[in-house]
Amino acid sequence: MNIITRSMATAAVVAVLSLPAFAQQGPLRGPAGGPPSDEQREEVRKKKEVVRMSRLTEELKLDEKTAARFIPIITALNQKRRALMKENRHAMQELRTEVNATQPDEVRMRTAIGRIEKNQREIASLREKELQAARENLSVAQQARYMLFNQEFVREMRGMMEGARGSGPGKGGMGAGQGRGPGMGGGQKPANP
Repeated sequence: MNIITRSMATAAVVAVLSLPAFAQQGPLRGPAGGPPSDEQREEVRKKKEVVRMSRLTEELKLDEKTAARFIPIITALNQKRRALMKENRHAMQELRTEVNATQPDEVRMRTAIGRIEKNQREIASLREKELQAARENLSVAQQARYMLFNQEFVREMRGMMEGARGSGPGKGGMGAGQGRGPGMGGGQKPANP
């Protein structure tokens, strides 16, 4: 087993073992029961990313050379996307504050709206760069698996978070897709490699 795969497998095991414990802690809440803090979001994101990269490498059957080229590219793009989404959260909060103010400041609202629109265009551009990186580094079958993996992983994480909040089908577990791999969500047949 090569060093990259071994390191990712070890990190994934640690992250997977900690996710159920994290989910059982109850809803992720920030100060005064509000939305989670940026630090809490970052902790969850790191755990999720370790699991994602390990499973991605396995699902796409990436060899060491391809993984060494492709994973750093998508990791950098995801980091940029997260920064833009964080900025959007702050801009949205600014909009909420202004809309609920006695005398909303139109200039501040227009500025926040402009930031959100700009960020949305940049996020779309990052998505195109991600697809281009997949085309340049992966076989057609791996590209197909990558697209399916992304959709299923997001669905699985969403279900797990809903379960952690006590509102989803899993109520503390991984949701309806528990134990299923990408492409094997509810009602779907397993994908052939």
